[in-house]
Amino acid sequence: MMMYPVTGIGMETESMKKYTDTPMCNSRDAEKYDKLYRPAPSAGKLEYASPIQAESLAGLPAAYIETAEFDCLRDGGILYAERLRKFGVPVELHNTEGTMHGFDIVLDSPIVRNCVDRRTAFLKKIFS
Repeated sequence: MMMYPVTGIGMETESMKKYTDTPMCNSRDAEKYDKLYRPAPSAGKLEYASPIQAESLAGLPAAYIETAEFDCLRDGGILYAERLRKFGVPVELHNTEGTMHGFDIVLDSPIVRNCVDRRTAFLKKIFS
């Protein structure tokens, strides 16, 4: 279960180019995080930090991916969902319109309640 996931280091997606100054998380922040998360190539296998670049995603468990419309990470999450599907991994993808990174801190929002219901349904399906 991934909400606004970081799926690739240094990704040059349209949402990364577009959302350079959005609140909570933007592409300038993501650039800083990339450097902190994997400061050198010797820090471990690239696919652990940047799973979208893994040679194969076959055999991974079913995934729930939720993105926010106005989030620099949106396109990376969508691309990762597409890549998982290419390798036969079942994926449930939800782009939550009208939202930004971190939107689910507003617990009493109808949008958040709907997302929590979807997340819960996914978990029930996977664990039943």
